[in-house]
Amino acid sequence: EKEPSGVFVCGWIVNCFWTLDIGVSLITGFHRETQLEVRWRSIIEFYMTRWFFFDVLVVLPDWIFLFFQYDENLEDGLSTLRVLKVIRFLRLMRLIKLQRLIGDVFGRINSDSALASMRLFALMVMILMVMHVIACMWFLIGDSKHGWAAELRNGDLADRYWVALLWSLSHLQGSTCMADLQTGERIYVAVVMLISLALTGLFIASTTNKLQEGVDFARDLTSQRSALRAFAQRNRTSPELCVQIRQHLEAQMISRDTHSRDERLLKLLSPGLYKDLLFQMRGGTCSRHVLFDFLGARNSRFFRQMCSEGFETNTWQVGETVFCAGDACKHFRFVKTGCFKYIHSSILHTQGVKTRVRGTYGGYTRSNFEADGAAATFASSNNLLGEWEERAQTLTEGNYISEACLWTLWECCGLCVSSEEGTMYTMNTETFREVVTQYPEVLWMSVLYARQFVLKLNKTPMTDLLEPPQVSEWEPEAIDVVHSEDQDLPWEEELPSHISKHVARAAVKLAQLIASEGLDENRPHHGFTVIVGDEEKLATCGRAGFNPFQGHDLRLVNSQGQMDKDVFDTLRRNAFHGDGAITLDSQTGKVIASGWFVGDIRLGGSAGGARSRSAKAIAQQAGNCYVIKASEDSRGKVILHLGTNVQPFSGKLKE
Repeated sequence: EKEPSGVFVCGWIVNCFWTLDIGVSLITGFHRETQLEVRWRSIIEFYMTRWFFFDVLVVLPDWIFLFFQYDENLEDGLSTLRVLKVIRFLRLMRLIKLQRLIGDVFGRINSDSALASMRLFALMVMILMVMHVIACMWFLIGDSKHGWAAELRNGDLADRYWVALLWSLSHLQGSTCMADLQTGERIYVAVVMLISLALTGLFIASTTNKLQEGVDFARDLTSQRSALRAFAQRNRTSPELCVQIRQHLEAQMISRDTHSRDERLLKLLSPGLYKDLLFQMRGGTCSRHVLFDFLGARNSRFFRQMCSEGFETNTWQVGETVFCAGDACKHFRFVKTGCFKYIHSSILHTQGVKTRVRGTYGGYTRSNFEADGAAATFASSNNLLGEWEERAQTLTEGNYISEACLWTLWECCGLCVSSEEGTMYTMNTETFREVVTQYPEVLWMSVLYARQFVLKLNKTPMTDLLEPPQVSEWEPEAIDVVHSEDQDLPWEEELPSHISKHVARAAVKLAQLIASEGLDENRPHHGFTVIVGDEEKLATCGRAGFNPFQGHDLRLVNSQGQMDKDVFDTLRRNAFHGDGAITLDSQTGKVIASGWFVGDIRLGGSAGGARSRSAKAIAQQAGNCYVIKASEDSRGKVILHLGTNVQPFSGKLKE
């Protein structure tokens, strides 16, 4: 018997969905352990070895059946296609994959309300599917000579199905007809009633549980409000403060369950996964700051540890005061979500807010503003902006405030309140100091930055929203550092195995002598770069134009591990006149080439000139190189690179 048109259309829709699923699966990445795999070859190999043949086995018989079932000539000629009707039962195997797809969908939902709605919807669909199976079995039992469906045998298939489905659904509310039924039909009815009773109980329990959660929350909220009213009456608390406390308590109760679930979840993670999670949560926001972005590019381990250990997450409700003018400041804050308003103390002072002098620091007069009058009006949720709306500065996602507390003693210079519910990442100054001091290079760069920040702070009006100095003002190549004592070779204990410390020391001495004394016949140099690296690997990273040292065996380091003065003089006369770098073999000290250019400078970033970017780039290639760069105006100072490490050097090496 032919299927109704509605069933036929549904069959086409279902087959199209599962066929498209095959194509989508061929372009969908997957996780291999903890890494996301997006390479085409790996994706196809992964799908072919797992789900491809299963999907084809399930989809192909359905397409064959759909194409041939309405062609009578083909159906008569290909009677073996009736076997496909049996094979079509393989469609039930789709439930295995459907369960996995539903699990993926549920795993991507982060909203509790949406997840609860989806679970309720899934429960209703499950009940409907069970009722569908029961209806089909009921019709099969009653489709006999004396069965209940005998009178409907000549009727439309859809009508017979709806009669059976309505009968099965009627058991969910406990009503059914037991008259004029055969013994087998009555036994089936009894079994169905038990199943319906279980399904009804499951549905009621699920919905009741959700409603009970809301009732428990309302009961807790009511008790909190009653306790607050009693406390306010005993202590004569102002109505405005009571309103703010009540709003805060309501918000805290809403987030309490969420936070408790998060804490239970995070305790299950390993330390490594926990740090990775916090790094992804906070890294994007913190990298908006120029210093942290710079340090993160130079030392990813420091940035990862800072994001995981250096910050705490604080939530603020509408109208809450983050800080007031005159408060001692020990926290540097990033805005993650929401909107905050900041107004400087000078504006509050002109509007009649009472002040009292606290003292002076660094030449500035500090004031503390009392939280009454206009300031209290500004901070209240009912009149958050008021007359200062146009003069308040807005902080949104990625903005930061109170950076000065990281570099000097600081008191807040204004009033900051939340204009909407929001979240801040807060860094304590002590925690920042503990993390930074674990990384010598980061500590050194932070000191350079702090010097320039304090210089800028002393030249501008005091504010909590001071813009950081430009990278060019504190980046190592822009800072002159003078060493009064003899120094060890930088990174001597960290040199890769293919770099000899004798060759590196000789190259640094060579560069310093050329930078300080110039070339032969008292001619000045015009800036240069010396690269110490593996000769074979350097050949794959760049090339030289005209190379006067090709075919010669000049070695900068002699057999005693000291710089060869004759080779130094040769290099001084012939190697520093043109563009390009001087390259030395890192094991033997052999002069490989002059006028050498790196092929790919993308690792050098976008800041600085071509020579500076090339030095940064080649230091990270060929298994890491020891690179010495001197600018055109250098008179002894050089910039050293090793991998991602950068350090200016102007002292004398220890013998």
